[in-house]
Amino acid sequence: MTMFFKKYTDLKLILIIVIVQLTLNLYDVFQRSFITKRGVLKLNYDLQGEEIFGKLAEFIGVIIYMVIVSVIVNFFIKKRTSIWIVSIFHLIIPITLPQFTWTIYHIPEIIREKSLKSLEFTDFYISRYVLHIKYYYTLYFLILGIIYLYFYFKKIQENKIQTARLQAQLSDTKLKFLQSQIHPHFLFNTLNSVYSLMDIDSSKSKDMVISLSDLLRNVLDKKDQNLIEFQEELFILKKYIHINEMRFSDNLKFHINIETGLDNILIPNMLIQPIVENAIKHGYSEEHIILEVFVNIYKKLDTLFIIIENNGKKLDSNLSSLLKKGHGLSNIKDRLQTLYEENHQFEMFNKNNHVVTSITFPVQLSISKIENDL
Repeated sequence: MTMFFKKYTDLKLILIIVIVQLTLNLYDVFQRSFITKRGVLKLNYDLQGEEIFGKLAEFIGVIIYMVIVSVIVNFFIKKRTSIWIVSIFHLIIPITLPQFTWTIYHIPEIIREKSLKSLEFTDFYISRYVLHIKYYYTLYFLILGIIYLYFYFKKIQENKIQTARLQAQLSDTKLKFLQSQIHPHFLFNTLNSVYSLMDIDSSKSKDMVISLSDLLRNVLDKKDQNLIEFQEELFILKKYIHINEMRFSDNLKFHINIETGLDNILIPNMLIQPIVENAIKHGYSEEHIILEVFVNIYKKLDTLFIIIENNGKKLDSNLSSLLKKGHGLSNIKDRLQTLYEENHQFEMFNKNNHVVTSITFPVQLSISKIENDL
C-alpha cells in the first residue's frame, strides 16, 4: 500500500488541494461573518470553541479524503481504467465523505471514551447526514474537477516535452545522415585533387598530402558534431583553400574578409567548405579560366552573414532547380532547415558578373565562450 501511494501521489496536486480547500473555508468564514454582522440572517456562528474545531476537522478531513481520491484518479489514468468503472466510483464514493470528516471530528471523543459510540447512526446523525450530503457532493465534484484539470494539463505538458524530445532525436538522426553524405563526398574530391597533381608536380603533391592529412584529421574529429566553433570551421576552410591553391596555382585566387571576434560562434559543421568547393567546381569554364573566390563573413546584430562570391560561370537556373541536381547544395539546405527551421536564409543568384551564395542564421555562442565571459 505504501508503494502504491508513493507511486501515484503528486505533491504539487496535494498543494493545490490544500489551497483550494483553504480558500473555500476562508470564503465560508467571511460569508457567515458578513451576513451575521449585517443582521440580515441570524446564524448561530461565533467561530469559538467547538465551531472552530469542527471547521478544522472538516478542513483536514476533506484534504486527506481528496488526496486519497487524487491518488486513485492518477491510478485510473495511468492504467486506462474503463470510463464506466471510473464513473460508478465517483458517483458512489462521495457518500462516504461526510462520514469520513465526522470521524475525524470525533477522534478526540473516541480516544477519550475508547468507544465508537459517537459514530452510531442515531436519528440525529442520519438527519444531519441527509442535510449535508448535497454540500459534500458539491464539494467533492468541485475538487475532483480541479484534480482532473491538473492531470489534463500535466499530460499536455508531458506530451509537449515528449514531442520536443522526439523531434530533437529525429533532427539529430537526420543531421548524422546528412553528415555521413558530405564527408565521403569531400574526401573523394580532395583525394582526386591530390591525384591530379602527382604527375604535374610531385613536390607540391607531397605538400598537398600533408595538408590533406591535417585537414582530414580535423574533419574526422568533428564528424559527429552538428555544430562546431567558427574557428574550427575556418581551419578546415583554410586547409582546403591551401590544397586548391596548390592544385590550380595562378588560375585560382582567394580573397578572405572575415570580421574579428567570430571565433566562438557556433556554425554547422562543414558548411563553408562545400560552398567554396561548389564555386570552384562550377565557376571554371572555357570563358572563365582564371577564377576569383571572395569569402566575406561578418555579424550584424544577432545574425551571422556568410557571403561567398566568384567571378566564374553564371548560374543558368534558380536555387530550387540547383538543389535537385546534386547532394552538395541540398545537403546544406536540409541541415540549415533542420537546425534553424525558418530562422535562416540560403540564396544563390547572379549579381554584377558574380555568382553569389548568401547564408544567414542566428548567432549562437559556444559554451566555452559563455563560461569565459562569466
